[in-house]
Amino acid sequence: MEKLEQLENERARLVAEMNAVGLSPDTVEKFPLSTLRDAYEENLPKFSGKIEKVSFEKQELPKLRYNDDVCRKIFAEYHNNWFELKKVYKTQDFLDRVSEIFKSTETDGTNAMWQLWMFRKRTVDGLMRKLEKKHDLDGEKTGWVAVGSTNLESDYDISVMKHGGKADDHEIVKDFNATFQSDFKTQPGMLFDTNLYASAPARHAIAEFPKDPGEKAMAAMGRSGQDVGALMKQRRFMSWEEYETFTQNILAQMKRDDATPEDIASTRNQFEEADVRYQMAQQEILIKTRDMLTLKETLGDDEREALKMVVDALAAADQGSDAASAKKLLDAAHALEGHKFEKVLLEVNNEIYVTATENVRLLQAEIDELQKSLGTPPDPGIQEKLNGKIARAKDLFADAVFFANEAYHAEGPFKHIVEATQAVESDIKKDYPKWEEMPEGAFKKIVEEERKKRRDGLSLHSCLQSFNEQLGDLVKDLKHYAEEDLPGSGFYRCSKYMDRLFDAAVLLKQKAKEALPDEIAFDPNVPGITTPVSALKSKTADGLLALRKGAIKIEVKDTGDPIETAKLEAEQIQAFAINEIREMFGVSSLNQLSALFKAYGVAVNAQLRKAVAEEMKMLKSGSAAFFEPVPKRPDSA
Repeated sequence: MEKLEQLENERARLVAEMNAVGLSPDTVEKFPLSTLRDAYEENLPKFSGKIEKVSFEKQELPKLRYNDDVCRKIFAEYHNNWFELKKVYKTQDFLDRVSEIFKSTETDGTNAMWQLWMFRKRTVDGLMRKLEKKHDLDGEKTGWVAVGSTNLESDYDISVMKHGGKADDHEIVKDFNATFQSDFKTQPGMLFDTNLYASAPARHAIAEFPKDPGEKAMAAMGRSGQDVGALMKQRRFMSWEEYETFTQNILAQMKRDDATPEDIASTRNQFEEADVRYQMAQQEILIKTRDMLTLKETLGDDEREALKMVVDALAAADQGSDAASAKKLLDAAHALEGHKFEKVLLEVNNEIYVTATENVRLLQAEIDELQKSLGTPPDPGIQEKLNGKIARAKDLFADAVFFANEAYHAEGPFKHIVEATQAVESDIKKDYPKWEEMPEGAFKKIVEEERKKRRDGLSLHSCLQSFNEQLGDLVKDLKHYAEEDLPGSGFYRCSKYMDRLFDAAVLLKQKAKEALPDEIAFDPNVPGITTPVSALKSKTADGLLALRKGAIKIEVKDTGDPIETAKLEAEQIQAFAINEIREMFGVSSLNQLSALFKAYGVAVNAQLRKAVAEEMKMLKSGSAAFFEPVPKRPDSA
């Protein structure tokens, strides 16, 4: 029966994939699956290009030739949507429109897109500098940092790393979004693929949990909440049925591996808690959407449609509390996440994120007051309350970042990807102002030693959180790019999350008491996938990820026509990416790759949760303060 279901699922996937490459799905009923696979493979592009490495050592950003009015008009032509521009900038239609607006013939879509990239950078950086003065915030690199690679495929996000003298980080984020909305009549996440994050630490240092049993219980609650935050990322990008299957497969594998009933129950609780919190967050989004749109004096067509959909869903949910009512809410929430309503959703999420982060800051201020009154030796009653508040603050932060666009939901991936990877070199440069004068190789050695130190200091919990968030983001991208005509775009664009997932797996192998096997088969139905995780990471980094970053490019024959040459280059990028995935995993479709990684996620979680379940049990003792209401603003009624 299970085999039959697998075949039926594969047949359904093939229908979608054959549609994508222009084959009639009617043929599915006439031929066996093996024939259909061959037909699908035959219609995929074949690689014949040449791979060239790209040097970034002398790369200089272009000067901005387009004035403000020209850039705004170009954006308006494409619905003030950065993602639409990325899809079309190599087309003749784009060149024609730009030439007409710029009043001069443009022949290179890439150069024109770089102009818009520079306009984005100038606009965002300029607004941040105004906010520096307004809120007494340190400048770039210390008070705030721009995050994103210098290539046309990357986003351009801002992390507010410190509080201002006159405002907290979340207030600066709120001011940026409001000022941007007032000027451009849309959110920065849509116009520029720019999102702001309130990333400053608490104004006053918060002590770590001590070691007695009561504090350990609170530490367990903190870890449990962070784990749930990471699992919410998976729940967010899996359907109800997908997530339930994923969870049940993990529990079944744990049972086969002789995990204790208590550890299986603890694991089930974590996944169920993630589902409950996800549903609560989605309901909060729907309520905020209703309230925000109801208050607007005038609504656009999309806003009017979104309001009706949300009101109907909330009304239906009020009439019942069963699974069917919950599903109606989730269906409305998923519809709101669609392309049609993305402007509405960005505005709603940005508002909720700022408010939720404010609650974290208020709680951190209360924690600071408790720390001051703790005394020496510590007062047991105050210490118990303090521990509960610290655990609650971590929990609230995980809830807050759910609403931040493309943000990490837990501490683990931030510690892994940002602190132990991306931020190492820039931190070392701050410690060594004259690093450029060091002997050749000396600076690189210092960076590598510090990176190793930080990676060695990561906990098993942090690495598992990171693994699960990378899996959630990978599933998201594989679904998103399933709308494309060919799978190659999805393969290389999702490579960032593949690389990070494999890196987390490498770390987990090092840290787990019972290491993962050296060779892992992602799917027993696909032969030959027994490559070591470290080798998969290297292959991804050198191929697909390098292509995504622009570190390699595909050289093709110059046809004499820039547009035709660009089309040929795009086709060969597709072919290269398809080849890379086929070599690594033996598959050639996004659906197949998603299934493999979900199976891998089951294997990793089933094995490691035997080791961490006991440490994350949410004990009730000493946790009363955890459930107390968040304090109000001093100036609120």
